[in-house]
Amino acid sequence: MNAPEAELPNEDLKSLNKKSVGDQRTKKSSYFCKVCAKNFPTAYKLARHSVSHGNERPYKCPTCQKSFKRSQELKSHFKLHTEERQYKCDLCPATFYLPSRLRVHVNRHIAAYQFRCSKCDKGFHTTTELKCHDSLHHGTGKHICTVCGKLFPHNSALEKHIRTHDPDFIVQKYKCNACEKAFVHKSSLNIHKLTNHSESSFICDICGRKLKSKATLNWHLMTHTGEKSSECEVCGKRFAKKANLIVHKLTHSGEKLHVCDKCGRSFSQRCSLTIHERYHTGERPYTCTLCGKGFVSRSQMNTHIKSQHHNETSQSSVMSPSIS
Repeated sequence: MNAPEAELPNEDLKSLNKKSVGDQRTKKSSYFCKVCAKNFPTAYKLARHSVSHGNERPYKCPTCQKSFKRSQELKSHFKLHTEERQYKCDLCPATFYLPSRLRVHVNRHIAAYQFRCSKCDKGFHTTTELKCHDSLHHGTGKHICTVCGKLFPHNSALEKHIRTHDPDFIVQKYKCNACEKAFVHKSSLNIHKLTNHSESSFICDICGRKLKSKATLNWHLMTHTGEKSSECEVCGKRFAKKANLIVHKLTHSGEKLHVCDKCGRSFSQRCSLTIHERYHTGERPYTCTLCGKGFVSRSQMNTHIKSQHHNETSQSSVMSPSIS
């Protein structure tokens, strides 16, 4: 049985197709497959051939046994075991054997200081650090908590608030007699008792599921009604959970803190970087059981099933891997 084929991104095939036109005009270049050494007249034909090798990884590192699709990938990897890491980061103890890797690493440091002061342009890791800086150096006239960044109009209010961050203070306050968990406010203790130790529970009228609180029941009901209460003020797109809205907003702000070590491309979400890295490594963790083709993401696999196997079986017959 042939190895599962791996798909190339459409953008890569289009760019290679354009390149092949120029190659056909000159007919001076020859392209060879790094897996089987077969020659091709154009880069496009080589790319089409390369997917036939699927997930074959014949090149194995003798030191750590990690395997690779191409010999060049193994050579680059082997440098991790053999070459001196002469390129050092001035901002932390990290060292690298390639200057390109160092540049990508330094860019991560720069991106980490994304919260900048509008008055002096100094960068900070968090909004709390920025607020502290603004209060101390630019005279906002407000009292700021150095733990969480919350502002208070008077020092007495700040002192009262700071006690909520003190573990000893929390232990001495309101304790639950059922589980010994402690709370700063009595109202928080009452909510805890109601949702965790009360015999009564909140039941979904649609599916009968029992929930611990009115709030969790309301969130659960949205899965039945399709209600999306959190709206993006930029584009109007709505989300059921506020956490999903926060992630979505990164697409408008342009913040891309997750950087690929191999090519330097950056992404706003960690999951997008993980999928992108699979194009470099050749990993295809999602496999269609109907034809054996591998994919870098579940959504890519589902699209394949709908377009190629919609008359054969339902999506339930597709194998999904366990990814740690």
